[in-house]
Amino acid sequence: GGLPMYLATRALYNLKPPTVFVPPCIKNDVEKLLDIHRSMSQVELKLDLIALDV
Repeated sequence: GGLPMYLATRALYNLKPPTVFVPPCIKNDVEKLLDIHRSMSQVELKLDLIALDV
């Protein structure tokens, strides 16, 4: 997906981890998705994930 690729690309270029804003209702699902990608790719996907209700 787009988010794991974005995080991996930033890490590849030694950029600082991004801040990603998501709706509170999907924050847990996004964390689970990233955990799955981490375990499959053996890569640490760093980010600051923030739930933001707009």
